[in-house]
Amino acid sequence: MKARAEAAAAAAGVTFNRWLEELVLREAPPLLDLDTTSVSDQEDVQMAS
Repeated sequence: MKARAEAAAAAAGVTFNRWLEELVLREAPPLLDLDTTSVSDQEDVQMAS
């Protein structure tokens, strides 16, 4: 019984990781566009602290 549960968890983990990779790859271009704003955000944080 425990082995079956572990196998199911492992299979679910693999499918989740695959889904996560596809999501990251699909979302990568918009995230790369945000790199220009991350610099100003870091400056804002430094000024606030």
